[in-house]
Amino acid sequence: MKPVRALAVLIILAAALSAGIFVWAVRVPFTQSVSGEPKQPLFEITDGHRVSQTLKLRSDGLSGVDVTIGTFARSNSAILEMTLARADDPEAVLVQHQINTAQLADNAPHHLHFPPIDGSGETEFILTLTSPDGTPGNAVTVWFLPADAYPQGSLITDGTQQPGDLVLGLHFRPRAVDYLRANPSHLLKMRGPEDAWKLALLYAVALATAALAVGMMVRLVRREGGDSPADFPLSLAVAAVLFLLIGLWVASSRL
Repeated sequence: MKPVRALAVLIILAAALSAGIFVWAVRVPFTQSVSGEPKQPLFEITDGHRVSQTLKLRSDGLSGVDVTIGTFARSNSAILEMTLARADDPEAVLVQHQINTAQLADNAPHHLHFPPIDGSGETEFILTLTSPDGTPGNAVTVWFLPADAYPQGSLITDGTQQPGDLVLGLHFRPRAVDYLRANPSHLLKMRGPEDAWKLALLYAVALATAALAVGMMVRLVRREGGDSPADFPLSLAVAAVLFLLIGLWVASSRL
């Protein structure tokens, strides 16, 4: 194979391999908010009371839920428990978190975070808040929206569905391949339309870096005296690593 043609093939293979690694390994963070006006506090979450919110998601990679908690402008000492489970099997808890309410700020969101759940876009979840030792005067509340601000889910208190929804922040970190498959128009908008040109520039730099790396490696191999196919995988690996590092930098919100 002629040197120029061999170099072109290597560059194409490196770009394809790098792109494949990027879309599979890199996760794209974004947040969906359930908020609005008017919003108001729910009742005190004391022992025996249960507040739940069902979540029917449209994206894979669910990685966190924010709930706005009110302390009634006082110091509480009760424990608030938050759990996340699949709606069809609430007893099989996926995530469980205990909160010391003495450390909470009044009317501030509390973040429940966990490893991304692949396939969450095809699953309905239920978020539940309870307090095993909450008593009147020593308990917290959560803020909710009386209007139906989240049609994909329902607010449930003590087993009864209520109008409205909790004030929520839903955090996602889907794999880039899943994100782009669900949002094909966002190929260059991972952090918003205003950053599209920056992403395009960085992708161009990444591809140029991959081409440069392959070209340098091929030249070094040929300089040693002829074709040496055993070294070509190393060329591809160097190009892929360089491209992947730039992609990771982009997707980790460091623009």
